[in-house]
Amino acid sequence: MHDLLHSSAKAPQMNLQCPPKQDTRRHYSYRMEESHMLYFESILKAVPSFDHDTFPNPMTYAFEWLLTELQLGQLDCKYCHDPEQRPQALLPEDVAHLESGGYDDDEEDEDVFVILVLSVFSDDPKSFNARPTQAKVDLLTNLLGSPPQWWIGYKGWC
Repeated sequence: MHDLLHSSAKAPQMNLQCPPKQDTRRHYSYRMEESHMLYFESILKAVPSFDHDTFPNPMTYAFEWLLTELQLGQLDCKYCHDPEQRPQALLPEDVAHLESGGYDDDEEDEDVFVILVLSVFSDDPKSFNARPTQAKVDLLTNLLGSPPQWWIGYKGWC
């Protein structure tokens, strides 16, 4: 797997059309299913070099491993609109930021459904032009268990 990730030959970027420009950023992302990420994290914890003191938070080690091993510099967690309108548990730091009035949004919170996604890149021209290779996206898809899709970012959180 290491050779696939770190090949010296420059592989082509994935072939994908950027969605039409809108007022809100769009992210090419994976739905973050906590159960799958925790399973992935449990596998990685078996690696002898795993440092429990550095990565005490659930899913942190899995995210850092993906970021480092796949060399995806744009990889990030983003809140986006959830078209399925499923309830979502917010990260504690986001709850604190909301309660402090840190997000300025005209929408009523009770009418908004958001989901945490793992963003590979966005529709921002600079981000889109730095998109990864298809091989890296395919590997990430295999690791995460579902394909990526375009998500509409939630204003103030994306």
